[in-house]
Order: sequence, then structure tokens, then C-alpha cells
Amino acid sequence: MNCNYFTIREFNEIKKLVDVPDTFGIISVPGDGDCFFHSLLYSFSSTYSDATITEKRDIVRKVRSYLADELTEESYKKIDEHTRTALEDEGGINYLKDMLLKKTIEISAIGFIANIVRLNIFIISYNEEDIYVTLVGGRYNSDYQSVIIYYTHNHYESVVKILDDEIQSVFDDNDEVIIKLRDKSV
Repeated sequence: MNCNYFTIREFNEIKKLVDVPDTFGIISVPGDGDCFFHSLLYSFSSTYSDATITEKRDIVRKVRSYLADELTEESYKKIDEHTRTALEDEGGINYLKDMLLKKTIEISAIGFIANIVRLNIFIISYNEEDIYVTLVGGRYNSDYQSVIIYYTHNHYESVVKILDDEIQSVFDDNDEVIIKLRDKSV
């Protein structure tokens, strides 16, 4: 199956983590240092999903720039204490801004991103089978959830549900897979 320059491969290993009858897939995205943003944007932006690969890369650059512009002392202070402590060990706000602009995104930056884009983000760590969740405002108050898989070699891909040749890339709060991922999150 091909989906606007990205391929979809089945990913039913998720059933080891959550027992649901659905069929899942992974949207393979380029490993170009922007894979987190490709995965995230695929899950909720039809403009991005319908774009050519060149346009997708341009959209990612604009999103990175926007997020870096949104990073102020005030917005940095709103990041949860655990994440802020991890960021401080690496250089704090300057490290986060540098990561947003040009580095591979680490899990420590995802909480800030979730709050800016107003999307709860579930990260499945593929090799460890841990589930991390970043919540808008520190709680489940977003209507939209994105599920992304993280590989140990710093690569992210978008997890989707396959429904009769249609792809569901954003999940609502009542979706069975979201409820079960939330219950298993660390």
C-alpha cells in the first residue's frame, strides 16, 4: 500500500501491548532528521498528507521554525518539571530551541510540542515496549491523539489504523486503542 510518497506496512505487533481486534500499519517516513515531524504532521494535517515530498520537507521546516518561535521563557516554564529537569541537564531552553530548529527530536522535547499543537502524543518505544504519553496541559483534554512509534536509533514513524482501505491517523479519546495505551503508559 502506498500513501502519498510514504509506504504503509502492517504493524500488528501493537497487539502485544494492547489487545484490540483492529489492523494497524506504520507510515514509513524519511530518516532525514525530520522523521518525528513527518510522523506527527502525517497524523493530523491533510495539507501535509496531500503534499509532494518536496512540499512535505518545506512544511516541516516551517513547523520547526514556528515551534522555535513559540519557545519563550514563559512557554518553557510551562513544561512539566520532569521534562524541564531532563532538558536542563542538556542546556535548557537553548538546547530545546536548537533541537526544534535542526536536531533529531528527543522524547524530552515532545511535551512542549504537544502543548503547542494541542495534540496528545502517544510514543510507543518499539524495542522496550514502553508507552510514553505527552498530554496537552498535563492532562487528557485534547480531542485528538496521535500514535507514533520510536525506534532506538532515533527514528519515528506514524502508527495508523487500517479500516477497509481507509487509513485513520488521528484517534479520538474514546478509541479503544487510545484507552488501552493510556492505561499502559509509563
